[in-house]
Amino acid sequence: MNSNGKGFKGCHSKIALDDYTKNNPTARYELKNKVMDSSGNGVYEAEPIIKLENGTELRKTNNRGKSTFFPDDWDEARILEEVEHAINNNHGKFNLNKPNSNEYFGLSRDGKIEIHFFYNQDGTIGSYYPIKN
Repeated sequence: MNSNGKGFKGCHSKIALDDYTKNNPTARYELKNKVMDSSGNGVYEAEPIIKLENGTELRKTNNRGKSTFFPDDWDEARILEEVEHAINNNHGKFNLNKPNSNEYFGLSRDGKIEIHFFYNQDGTIGSYYPIKN
């Protein structure tokens, strides 16, 4: 999760929010308008909001303020394992109509969760997130 003091980008697990509030003990967060994936795979979409002690609310600055979240019962190691699997077994570019796009997709090990990721110009992964159906 990247925060600039006015808002943030990223944030695709409760772990990121828990880490932020652990490092900023007077802050708290809430997930508004939470909608679970219809398949029961644990993925959901919500609007993460960080509330600071002074009353300021930090909201996600992209994707209309919404994030998709990896299942809450996945720890950081599991998320990274599943993302690595999706990358190593990727299904190619997400949108073939955008040949210059750097967005690709793959599946979790059990094939139940679609994971999208972006390659940086240097070949590293810039971002990744699950897809809610």
